[in-house]
Amino acid sequence: INHSKLLPDDMSGQTITVTNLGAFGIDVFTPIINQPDSLIVGIGAVYDKLYLDDNNNLEKRNEMKISLTYDHRILDGLNAAKFSLRLKQLLESPLNLLV
Repeated sequence: INHSKLLPDDMSGQTITVTNLGAFGIDVFTPIINQPDSLIVGIGAVYDKLYLDDNNNLEKRNEMKISLTYDHRILDGLNAAKFSLRLKQLLESPLNLLV
């Protein structure tokens, strides 16, 4: 495999994998990409966190960390960041999937 140039056959098949170590209580990890994937998303554990609202009242929120590993030969950093931002928006407001 030539790691500096990709051929069309190198990019066929699946493109994104989601892996979840959160079920094992892992907060953050770095998933390793497998060819022919272009991207892998690592899902961490969901946990409670306290925040101050606009009126300085404590409120409890759920928080979860995600990790993103991508192949720079296929995606540039800007597109990967846009994907990450959109994923964050959808996870925070899943009803937006219906819009």
